Amino acid sequence: MIPRSIIFGFFSALLLLMVAAGCDDPARSPRGAENDFTDWEDVGLSVLPNPRLDLVIVNDNSLGTADAQITFQGDLGTWLDSMKRFPGGLPDLHVGVITTDLGSAPYNIAGCETPGGDGGRFLKGVANVCVTPENQLYIVDVEPRGCTIQKTMVPGEATLCPAHDCVQANCEPEAFTEFGEEAMEPAGLVLHIDETGCPRCRNTGDAGTLESLACTTSVGSSGCGFEQPLEALKLALTNRTAHEGFFRDDATLAVLFLIDEDDCSVKQSEFFDPTGDTNSELGVLTSFRCTEFGVVCDEPWDRTPGCGLTEYHNCRPREAADPDSLLFPISSYANLIHQLMDEERFIAVAIAGPYGDTLEVTCDTQMNAKLMNICDYAREGANPAVRLQAFVQQFHTWPVNLQWPFRSICETTYAPALTGMVHEFFSRTARRQPHRTCVRQALYGCPDPSFANGGEKTSTLPDELAAVCVPECEVQLEDEWHTPVPPCDPAYADGHPDPIDPELPVEACFHVVHDPLCHEASAASLAVATGNAVATGAQFVISRRTIPDWTPGASFRCRALPPRELTCRDGFDNDQDGLTDKQDPDCAN
Repeated sequence: MIPRSIIFGFFSALLLLMVAAGCDDPARSPRGAENDFTDWEDVGLSVLPNPRLDLVIVNDNSLGTADAQITFQGDLGTWLDSMKRFPGGLPDLHVGVITTDLGSAPYNIAGCETPGGDGGRFLKGVANVCVTPENQLYIVDVEPRGCTIQKTMVPGEATLCPAHDCVQANCEPEAFTEFGEEAMEPAGLVLHIDETGCPRCRNTGDAGTLESLACTTSVGSSGCGFEQPLEALKLALTNRTAHEGFFRDDATLAVLFLIDEDDCSVKQSEFFDPTGDTNSELGVLTSFRCTEFGVVCDEPWDRTPGCGLTEYHNCRPREAADPDSLLFPISSYANLIHQLMDEERFIAVAIAGPYGDTLEVTCDTQMNAKLMNICDYAREGANPAVRLQAFVQQFHTWPVNLQWPFRSICETTYAPALTGMVHEFFSRTARRQPHRTCVRQALYGCPDPSFANGGEKTSTLPDELAAVCVPECEVQLEDEWHTPVPPCDPAYADGHPDPIDPELPVEACFHVVHDPLCHEASAASLAVATGNAVATGAQFVISRRTIPDWTPGASFRCRALPPRELTCRDGFDNDQDGLTDKQDPDCAN
């Protein structure tokens, strides 16, 4: 790797050679990097990009879940407060609620009479009775676009917004349209100012997001007792027409299950045939049928266990090749997630009945096999969710701290699961979306960021000029100490370390990359202003040794590249387009 000092010296030497060839006024000597026309300017103020979270709540609406829903709703305020302490304030939220009810067609089982049940569609409470959200079946609470918001961030506290210039127009679809694509947010959002002074675009009316969440998560307890949360999730994820606008390509998708039984996602409708008895192929139609044909243990299942306790060990979901499997394999749902998105953008959380080492089976009042509850409480108890726990395990390194990804529904508060999801969201966002900012002007010393970073040449400069990217910049974190950030050492990771690099020689450093979106956003205006071949598309990245507890903004002050040859008799290539003074078409007139 060529040291930075040698690269910059080579770049300066090239400029001096060009000056010697094209200087009209030998009495005036060029100043190299001290060129009078390369003024220092604030080329960008960056904060952690306002992250996007699409949250799907899969809510059990079968008999006996009303109390769990009330407990969950009581903890939603804690969840929102945790989200507001996210660096930069509340992320851009979409929240949709579905139920576990998919019916039992073609059989008419009590509580499962509606063919297809709720079909994995977003609901606004029971029978869509909630007044809000307005215009959509899901909640939208996002930051306005196209306006300036001043933010005050203190670690561990909600971000405050002492000033902003946002108006209703900044909540219209046009404000959320980039590069001629479709709007990223729906129509009908209304500007609201929350209690922190921060402007938000919402479809929750005057009630606010918390009240809308409380209503939409009240799904009742009269739904089908054969809960199919994973299949309902699949329908929600794949039916993009019914949920148009909810799923955003750059958002993190979090799924939270609230359920008191295991997943019973049925792949054959004959599973619901109610005519069986103990000796028939399917046995008696009770919830134990979900266990027998969805879970396998070291011991074979006994449908007539008596009313004592029979223990089963090493229980796990039946796989697709298992001839006794009548439920969809867990792998099919995990594979769907992998097909739809990067796993880093998916978070799975369950509030259900945890499974340890054994399952216990006893008998019900009809002497039929019955899975014992894992815990007892006033809300009817909960069955161990072997299948659902296995699904969650697919997306976490296991064993994992069970304080958040799989929480017992029998507890009196679900706040640990909710706040744990927030912390996981923050950690993943910090890894995936570090400090990045598009530079709104061309940088002196980096006239072709794409070519200098190994991409295609986006200028018509000579290769030796286009290959150099050594901008003169001062970067600092906008924290309490205005901490300066040095440039990354080109001798380490070619000067482009990962956003989070535990081996980074310093706590933090900055480097410049090329981003096509940055180029697209500014190239048109640059071309109009200059008419020359200089390229843009530079983007600053701050790399860190560790994920910070909070992320302040960062300011970038650099020597900017003039948009054109500003004087035609200084013997200097002011705009670094390879043409000096009257050689440059800028000086034609």
